[in-house]
Amino acid sequence: MIRLYGRDAESVAIGHAETHADMGDQIKSDRWQRIAEAIGEIRRLKTEILAKTKVGSEF
Repeated sequence: MIRLYGRDAESVAIGHAETHADMGDQIKSDRWQRIAEAIGEIRRLKTEILAKTKVGSEF
């Protein structure tokens, strides 16, 4: 898990995106949303790689 401020980084980024949207700063909100999406993609790729490695190590 990717951590930021002692919490899950994806949820931190989503929180920042929501906060900036509430303040009317759509540019920063969009930036934080893209960061959250990138963190989620990294997590998915990591899970996929680990699953393939685990399957491959059984043979």
